Parts: sequence; structure tokens; C-alpha cells
Amino acid sequence: MMPDYAGRSLARTYGHFPAPSVGIAWQERAACAGHPEPELWFPIVRGPATEVSAASARARKICAGCPVIEQCEAYVLELEGPYEGWRGRFGIWAGLGPRARQRIANARRADVA
Repeated sequence: MMPDYAGRSLARTYGHFPAPSVGIAWQERAACAGHPEPELWFPIVRGPATEVSAASARARKICAGCPVIEQCEAYVLELEGPYEGWRGRFGIWAGLGPRARQRIANARRADVA
């Protein structure tokens, strides 16, 4: 059975993650906060590829109009340090899937090197 996360922000749902320098107050204003289908951002990857792809596309569309998309991106990319194993694996954040976030992180590391 899937937990009922409806009406809860990501901050409250996944509150065990640290608050990076960008903080987490912005999550209350996110387009996904309180959305009746939070599973759009965390689709079950065991489902048919077309269902996962459709859910991800819906999440990305909602993210595209989000007023806090920049803070969301900064948050998830900052987590890549201490939570590197987590960052690249789960969900749509700021309209970015795991592979897109990995490419951004790799490019940033290359720029620093």
C-alpha cells in the first residue's frame, strides 16, 4: 500500500534530509506541495515504461510553471555532496530526472577541476 502523502509538502514528507544553504521554506510554495498525486514526482519504476514516462512528463510540466523551480534545483543539486547515493536515484526535482541531474553535477565538477 502506498503511503498517503497528499496535502504534505516534500519538506514534511522527506523531512529527514538536511536543509542545505538554500533552506526548505520554499517547498511550501512549490507547485508540487499538496498536489493530489505526489507519486507523479516519484513514479514506481517497476511499472510499465509508458506509465512511468507519462507520470514523469506530467510532473515536469507542473514543475515548468513552478514559482520556486530555481530553489528546488539548487536544493537537489546541493544534496549531491553528502547524499550522493540518494541524489541520482529518485524522483523529478525542478523538472529534472536522475540522469539530467547527474549530467549537471558532472558538468559542475568538470568546471571546478
